[in-house]
Amino acid sequence: MKFGSERLNSGTRNGDFAKSKGEARRLIWQKAVKVDGQVVSDVDFEFRGGVHRLVEVGKTRIAQAAGE
Repeated sequence: MKFGSERLNSGTRNGDFAKSKGEARRLIWQKAVKVDGQVVSDVDFEFRGGVHRLVEVGKTRIAQAAGE
């Protein structure tokens, strides 16, 4: 799976982690989203594929960024 630069509250369309922007924001507010092991608390957090490697939503939805 390849990630570019994208805001996590966009519904993370590349990873299909959330069905909508509202669901993505709710997951972030509930501290259910981690990037590289760190909890994301900023709804405007921007995932950058060249910098960040791993996205976790809950315990079962995990994706790793493709290497460049």
